[in-house]
Amino acid sequence: MLLSLLGDGKGTRSLWNNGKQIIWDHFVKIVQDEIKCGLKIAPRLSQEHVQLTPFSCMNVRLAVQLLSGTVSKILKEYYPESMHATSELCGNMGRFFDILNSRNRKEGVFKRNVFLLPFQTETDERFDWLESHFLQYFEQWKHSIASREGDFSKEDRDRMFLSAQTYEGLKITVYSVIEATKFLLQNGMQYVLTEKFNQDCLEEHFGRQRSLGRRSDNPSLYQFGYNENTLRMQRSVVCSTGNTEGANKYKRKHSWYTVDNTPLKQKSNKNCV
Repeated sequence: MLLSLLGDGKGTRSLWNNGKQIIWDHFVKIVQDEIKCGLKIAPRLSQEHVQLTPFSCMNVRLAVQLLSGTVSKILKEYYPESMHATSELCGNMGRFFDILNSRNRKEGVFKRNVFLLPFQTETDERFDWLESHFLQYFEQWKHSIASREGDFSKEDRDRMFLSAQTYEGLKITVYSVIEATKFLLQNGMQYVLTEKFNQDCLEEHFGRQRSLGRRSDNPSLYQFGYNENTLRMQRSVVCSTGNTEGANKYKRKHSWYTVDNTPLKQKSNKNCV
């Protein structure tokens, strides 16, 4: 996720918007300044957020904490104007994440964050914010790159913006969430919690694949198939104990509730030579 938005943290993608750069060094500077001063104004940020590994690049938690309203305010209040484009990106992405992570009816009230509230009406202002502000922000960004003066090739200008796949994915997500939420509200739903729109099952599966692979970041087809058989067997014989079923409660019917200690029959030796 961090790779798709900001490159790999090594300068291969230097984003540019309306005369200002959006670069990885801005985030590194926040973490380094906090280490030097000894006082943390962004308590969740650490070296883990800026010293990326192949595994941490795919960590959604790190991306959400980095591209957040807190980081946006820090960059805007304590750092020069040249870093405000990074602040604007963080602010927009932070609100976007909040809108898509409405998990209960009270969290938005407790945190005093209207973006975390559940959707209850078809005229919710956040629908308009997603289309008229969030997506328009990226459209203006693309326009500023297209109109930038200088002898830049198409590849150079492409590297100043998000990857085409990321931008397309954001648009698909926004329009899909809007249409799905409005449809549910029009058909009798009292409220909609957007966190329920997720790919947890798919992410959980590949997370287990990575855990089995351990240090193997690039498994072969044989290794992947071997791990897949291991996961298939685990799902077949997993025991259901206590209250640890979590999100897998729908798999209870595949779990063992009783364990039989009867010894297996010995293999017959009559066919042995």
